[in-house]
Formats: sequence, C-alpha cells, structure tokens
Amino acid sequence: MKITRIKIYGFGRWLNQEFKLNDDLQIFVGLNEAGKSTLVAFIVGMLFGFSNKRGHHQNTYEPLNGGVYGGELNLVIKGVNYLLTRKNRTSTVTSLYNTDLGIEIKNANEHLAQLLAPLTKESFQQIYGFSQLDLNEIIELDEQELKKRLQEIGAVGARDWRQLANTFDKKAQGMFAANSKTGKRPLNEKMKQYRRLVKELQVAKQNFPEYRQLLQEQQINEQKLGELEQAIKTQNTLQQELTNLQPLLGLYKEQQLLINSVDKSVAPKIADDLQQRVTELTFQRDNLIEEINRLKQEPPTANDDELLVFFKKHEQTLQRLEHELPNYQQMITEQKILEQRVQSLKQQLNKQQAVDVEQRPIEQQGKLSLPLLFLFLGLVISIVFIPIPWLSKGIGLVITLGCGGWYGLHIKHNLQRQSTKQKLDNTVLGQQPLAQKIVALEGEIGSIQLKISNVDQILTHLNLSKFTFIKQADWHENIVQLYEFFNLIHAKQAQWVTMEAAINYQQKHLQELEKQLENIVAQIKAIYLGLQVDDDEDYYWQLSQQTIYAEQQAKLKVLNQQLATSNSLLLEQYTDAHQLTGAIEESKAKINELNQKIKTIQDQITNLRVTLKSLANDASVEKLTQAVANSQADILQNLENYLANSLAAQWIDQTLLATSADRLPQIIKQAKLFFTELTLKRYTDIKLEANELQLITKNNELLKIEQLSKGTSEQLYVALRLAFVVVLNDVVKMPIIIDDAFVNFDDQRKQESYQLLKEISRNNQVIYVTADSRIKDVVDQRKITAL
Repeated sequence: MKITRIKIYGFGRWLNQEFKLNDDLQIFVGLNEAGKSTLVAFIVGMLFGFSNKRGHHQNTYEPLNGGVYGGELNLVIKGVNYLLTRKNRTSTVTSLYNTDLGIEIKNANEHLAQLLAPLTKESFQQIYGFSQLDLNEIIELDEQELKKRLQEIGAVGARDWRQLANTFDKKAQGMFAANSKTGKRPLNEKMKQYRRLVKELQVAKQNFPEYRQLLQEQQINEQKLGELEQAIKTQNTLQQELTNLQPLLGLYKEQQLLINSVDKSVAPKIADDLQQRVTELTFQRDNLIEEINRLKQEPPTANDDELLVFFKKHEQTLQRLEHELPNYQQMITEQKILEQRVQSLKQQLNKQQAVDVEQRPIEQQGKLSLPLLFLFLGLVISIVFIPIPWLSKGIGLVITLGCGGWYGLHIKHNLQRQSTKQKLDNTVLGQQPLAQKIVALEGEIGSIQLKISNVDQILTHLNLSKFTFIKQADWHENIVQLYEFFNLIHAKQAQWVTMEAAINYQQKHLQELEKQLENIVAQIKAIYLGLQVDDDEDYYWQLSQQTIYAEQQAKLKVLNQQLATSNSLLLEQYTDAHQLTGAIEESKAKINELNQKIKTIQDQITNLRVTLKSLANDASVEKLTQAVANSQADILQNLENYLANSLAAQWIDQTLLATSADRLPQIIKQAKLFFTELTLKRYTDIKLEANELQLITKNNELLKIEQLSKGTSEQLYVALRLAFVVVLNDVVKMPIIIDDAFVNFDDQRKQESYQLLKEISRNNQVIYVTADSRIKDVVDQRKITAL
C-alpha cells in the first residue's frame, strides 16, 4: 500500500492542510512543535480509526483552532486507487471510494479492514512504525532484556507478551525466592512454619511406641508409594515419548535410508564459479557453431540472377546496343521530324495542284475572242455600206455599239485571263522544287530506316520483352524502357560488386569465428581435464550427480532438524509402527498395574492413618497433626499460584522464541546487509547460535549483544526492524513511518541511514519525519517537504 495524498480538515495544530507524497521516499522536515508527530498520529488514525478515549495521558488531537475533526487519505492498494475520509473523533463517519471506478464502497470500515488485513493498529505500529522513544528504551534495557527484545522482533505483538511475562514473573518472585535469607515472602514463611510444626509433631509422637511402629510402617508404605509414583511417572514419560515418536518414526526411517543411500564418493568438487565458467564457454561455443554453420551456407552468385546471366550471355551485343542507343534514339527522332516535313510538303503540293485544275477553263475561254472580233467588224460594215433604212441603221448601230462594248469587256477579261495563266505557268514551274525536296527527304528517311532496322534486328534477336518489367516491345514509341533496362543492369552489377565484397568479408569473419571456436573448445577441454571428465555428457552427468548429492544433503539436513528433539536411541529400537504401537500398549499395561499397586498402598496408608489417629489421644498430638495438615494445604495452594505465574512467564518466553524462530533466519540474513551499511562496514555478519544473536566484526571478532555499545545496539535494532518489514513484504506491504529515529547517530551513520531508507523505499514507501534540517544536504530536494 502507498499513500499519495494527505488532506487534514482538523487534527491537533493542523487545519485545512494538504500534502502530496512521493510513492517511494517522503521526508517531512520541521522544528520541534511543527506537528511532525501529530502528522504521524493522523496517518495511523486515518488508517485504523481515531482514538475515542480521553485521559490525562491520552492525546486526542482536538483541532486547536476549531474546525471539522478528521481528513482524507488517497491510497493505492494492489494497484487500485482509493479515497478514504474520516470525520469526527467520536461517532466517526468513515467513507471509502474506489476512484478508478468512481464508486463509493459500502461498509467502509469492514472493507478497509479487509484491505489492511492481517494488520491491526497495534501490529502496524509495532512493525511499520518506530521512533527515537523506541531506541531510548533499547538504551535503558539491561543485557538480558536487550537480548530478548532483539530476539523477539520476529514475533508480532512481542512487546505486549513480554510485558505480560514480566508481570507473571514479578508475581512469582513476590511469592517465593529460593535463596531468600529473610523468608518474608509468603511461600517462604509458610514453608518455614511447616518445618517447625513437623518437628513439634515428631517430638510429641515419640512418646507412643506403638505409634512409632505404625509410623514406621506408614513411612515404609509412603516410601513404596513414592517409588511406585516415580515408576508410574517414568512409565508415563516413556509412554509420552513413545506416543511422540509415532509421527517421527517414518521420518527416522527415511533419514536412515537416506544416510545409507547417499553416495559419499560423489563429493561436491565442481565449484560454482567453475560451473558458471563452463556454462558461459559452452554457451559461446554453441553460438559460434551456429553462426559458423550459418556462414558456411552456399553464398549467392551472379548466376542466381536471370538478368545478370542474360547480360553475360549477350554482353558484347548489349554493350554495342547501349553504345548505339543515343544514336538510335536520335535517328528515330530525326525520322519522325523528316516524316513530318515530308507530310507538310506533300500537303503544300496538293494545294498547288488543286489551284492548277481550277484555272484551265479560263485558258479555253480566252481562245474565243478572235471570231467575236470578226463578227463585230461585219456588223459595222453592214450598217455603213449597205443601203437600209435609217431606222434600221439606228437599231443596227445600237446593236453594233452594244456588241462593241461587250467585246471591249471581253478583251479586258481576256487580258486578265492571260495574266492568270501566266501566274499558273509560274506555279507549275514552282511545284518542281517541292517534289524534288520530297524525294530528297524520303531518301534520307529510307537511309535512316535502314540504320534503325539494324538496331531493330538486334532488339528482336535479344527478345527483351521476355522480362516481366518490360511492358512493351515498340522501342520507337517507348525507348525509355531501354534506358531503364540498362540502368537496371548497371544497378545489378553494382549490387553484385557490393555482394562480393560482403562475401569476402564474411569469409574473413568465418575464419575469425573458427579461431575463436578453437580457443573456446581448448578452454573447455582444459577445464574438463582438470575435472577428469571426458566430454559434455560426462560433465553434465557429474554435475547432475553433484546436484543429487546436494539435494540429498539438504533433505537430510531438514530431517535432522525435524528429529533433533527426538530420542534417537528409542527410535533405533523399533523397526516399524506396529512394533512401536505394541510398546505403547505394553507401557499402558504397566501403568495400570502400577496404579493398582498404588491403590493398594494408599489403602494401607489410609488404614494406618486411622489407627494412628485413634492412638493419638493426646490433644497436643492431634492439634499438631491438624496444624501440619493445614500448613501442607496452605503451602500447596500458594505453590500452585507460584508455579502458575512462574510457568506462565516461562511459557511466554519459549513461545515468543519459537514464534520468532520461523522468520528470524530470514530477518537476520536481511538485517546483516542493513547492519553492515549502518555501521560503515565495521560489522560484517550476524549469526544465530543456540537461539542467541552474535555479531562478527570486520576483524573477525565474535561479539555478543551485551558487548555492544548503546549506539551500536540502536543500529542493530533499526536493522532488525527494517529487515522484519522487508521479510513481511510477501505477506503484506505497508508504508514504513519513522519519527526522527536517528537523533543519536553520528553524521556518517545518519547519512548511511538515509541511504538505507532510500534503498528500502524502492519496495516500501518510507515516510520519515525529522527536525534535522541537514538532511536537505544529503537527500534529493524533491523528496523533502518542509513543515
């Protein structure tokens, strides 16, 4: 769980205050009375509920300036975001929201308790919170109490149980002390009084001979009764031991079978660093072999490319074609230009020939002008010289004049036709150069076509259209494809040159890899030679045998631990569960037999007591006898109370030790790393020997807890507390809250403590409040909030 935001409505000196927290390391720095401890109390109260008790020693943190009591916490629990609010110290209103889903959770207190399970307020404070007050307690403890406090870190709630054990122990010591000289404790006084009464009774009874004889018989019977009780006690112990052996018999047989089956000849001889070296070398060897095999695959050649094969086959033809390609393109262009010019000239010639056809009728009409002239002259002569009436002459004259006019016009037109004919003759003469030009141009076109046909024959012979990237074979219309064809060939050639260089480099690289492989194989062979193994198979077989041996030893170690408290001599006597069951039944039978004998002796003793009582007619003897009996009962009653308190204290001590023993090895392993850092590597190891912590210095000195300085004891306590938190991460992960716990550390060890908190904050959020402003010099400013 992580706390991302704190908002305080009202709590102690805090009013309408909000803090945003880092999800790893969050440090609050402030002077005394700045509200650091109040902030810690607010966080705990929000998580587990506010205290509703009042008293002289109970701070309820009522808002100093009024306002609503309570506030908000934003939490991240197992990747889900929650908003927790609490209002009012008494009759607290608690709300819990899943902010990812935007919903309020019903039964907020129950749901929050499930999210925080298995932690309670007390266990959270004992595991995830500590302050300088806790360290001050460490300084004030004596050697034995310090040892117990450190050993009980692994047991949740150990402090409360330790206080209860001390209470029982003090009660027991107040009742009885074995070496008491004053005898003022109740049980000591009663035992002293009992011894006095017994002596008085003995003196009183010496005056009765028969009483003495009966008393002697009673003493004999009581001795026999004691022997029988001891015998039955021995049998009960034996029966209990045999019963306890029943679940262990199978483990014992497994242990013996494992001891006999372990091949001691396969002792561990392949060291871990050598195994790692062989693993690295074989890994490198296998990778090299794989890479060499890949490189040895047949490299590509030019024959794999259809285009390059085609080029090599027709190389000279293609080179000549590529050389002629610009001329070929130019000739095609010239041919098109000449054809266009011929077409243009032919169009001009056709137009001129059309004009010639239209002018030829005019020439025919011009030939009729001479007969008309003779007709006109005949009319004039007729009118002048032939004798006809004047009227007729007038009419004839008019006609003649009309004919003359008409003839004049005809002459004029004829002259125009002659001019047009002259122009037509000139045009016919101009048509002759156009025809000659057309013939000349067609001759040039024929010459160009001859040259082009030579190239076309080459292209037809090459049959380039068989390549899929050639879209058409009409080179006259798409000669660009020929240029693309040759560009592709040149690109393929350049690519092949690059490929050949890469192949050459690959061959060199292959030779280098083979040398590396040879070197690595030689190293592996040298290691195998030292291990007296032949090859990989032999090596891994030997390694597997070594692993089997190690597993057998580990299993044997576990079995030895499980059987450490058992009676091995008894286990050796029984071969199977049936035989052990028979022994238990036999022990029960002996116990029944002893109980019958005890009953008989007790009856005899009862009869003797009756007789002795009847003989003890002296009032002083009877009185003393009763006084002794009363004293015995009183002693037994006080003894029961004493044993109850004493055994309860011992039981709590043993239970706490057994509870912490499960986690203590893991805690010590982690605490060793923390303690080494906190003491600047002056201490290098922590060991647990016979349920006692021992410290190893860098000079390999062995120190007990009571030999440590008070400051080093504090650092050991801090290391164990933080290690306990780390070990519990697999069960529950909560923020660690530390209230200025490093006040007595020197500057160097403070810096190491801050670095340790930074390291732990990678997995657990750490909230550290302190008055030491110098922390700003050694911790990232982004991790610090000033109060």
